[in-house]
Amino acid sequence: MNITDLTGGTPQRVRSNNLNLVCHYLRTEGALSCTELALLLGLSNPALGKITDELYALGIIVQTNASAAAKKGRRPVRYALNPGRAVSLTVDFTNAAFRYYDITGRIRLEGRFPDTAYYPQKLYALLADIRDQGKAVGLPLVGVFCAIRGKVSFDGTVILSQTFTKDINLQAVFKEVFGVPAVIANDIYFALAAGKETYNNAMYLHIGKGVSCSLVLAGQPYLGSTGFAGEIGLNRLPGGGTVEDALRLPASPERIRAAIDGIFNFMLTMDFETVLIACGDAAAYELIKGRLTEKIRISGTIKTRIIPSAFQDIEDGLRNTALKETHQMLIADRGK
Repeated sequence: MNITDLTGGTPQRVRSNNLNLVCHYLRTEGALSCTELALLLGLSNPALGKITDELYALGIIVQTNASAAAKKGRRPVRYALNPGRAVSLTVDFTNAAFRYYDITGRIRLEGRFPDTAYYPQKLYALLADIRDQGKAVGLPLVGVFCAIRGKVSFDGTVILSQTFTKDINLQAVFKEVFGVPAVIANDIYFALAAGKETYNNAMYLHIGKGVSCSLVLAGQPYLGSTGFAGEIGLNRLPGGGTVEDALRLPASPERIRAAIDGIFNFMLTMDFETVLIACGDAAAYELIKGRLTEKIRISGTIKTRIIPSAFQDIEDGLRNTALKETHQMLIADRGK
């Protein structure tokens, strides 16, 4: 989410947004004084003081006098996120890894697990093991954030996934095993949240064993009425077959060009400003990059980033989402 969207609304919403913005700036900028925070949020020092007092009472922030700028005299009180408040857990089925993060973003515990297909009993055993390992961290768990290869419905049911042997309500499984809220989404949904850059209208396309795509419209993730918006792999091509059929690796140069032309037409229809594409096959990557660069040069309307792999973006986006949502969960729970 673009933080500039966190303004306006009812007094309760404005207050909640300001609480979240303070957490955001302390996470991205490090320790800050009341004056520095007030300038970032456009608030008076007294108004900012009420916000920091509340976050301090909830144990989300702590006071620190660490100020490199103050070399003599009384150092100003500065605030930082409290690393001992709580942790969030990310379970990344694309990269076959899990991580426990404290609210500053520091990894408290991490590990890997087999990249294989999971039937329900095997999945429960895996999650129970991750839960038990997490007890060594010694901090309360606030939420679980999970990236999967496949489609996720609004109730957390994963369908058509290579990771699970059958459709499964993963949200219910996480709630049963960990006892906390869970956020489950397609891996490329998280990839869009990987960097500091925010997008207005954007598409992230990942080409691997299949074709996966996530969309941002008007600055917000767009899932559509069914939760499956962006599944352009099923779009039909003029010569027959679908985009996913044409890009199923290894793919012929002719089919790749036809698929990219179809994708490009979709980009123009949706009026995207930014398109990010990741392709793990070296030969296909070069063909896609060349064809798309040619189309973009002709149109001159779309900014692109084409990379060999989405794995790092998925990991970074999962982390960023977990940290942001964890702050919001702690504030919403009123410190419970």
